[in-house]
Amino acid sequence: NKYPLHILEVFVAETGVMEKLDLSTPPPGYQLLNFRSSILLKIADDYNLKIGLNINNLLNKKYKNYLSRMRYYAHDLGRNVILNMSFDY
Repeated sequence: NKYPLHILEVFVAETGVMEKLDLSTPPPGYQLLNFRSSILLKIADDYNLKIGLNINNLLNKKYKNYLSRMRYYAHDLGRNVILNMSFDY
């Protein structure tokens, strides 16, 4: 709950007014749910096929990472689905 208070006054050219920009207040807390699964298929004695599925931010939660410099402008990445395959021979 203790953090330095840094509030700057900046000029917004689009509106032509001065606004206060809070650089120190942390964003609210969040929890992310991720999913990862894979299966290994043995095709022959020397051949293997591995298929995997990764889903990050499964519930598509809007969040801002406190250490990200972009937190003042945009939310972090939403749901991300990755399907991967590898064939070992």
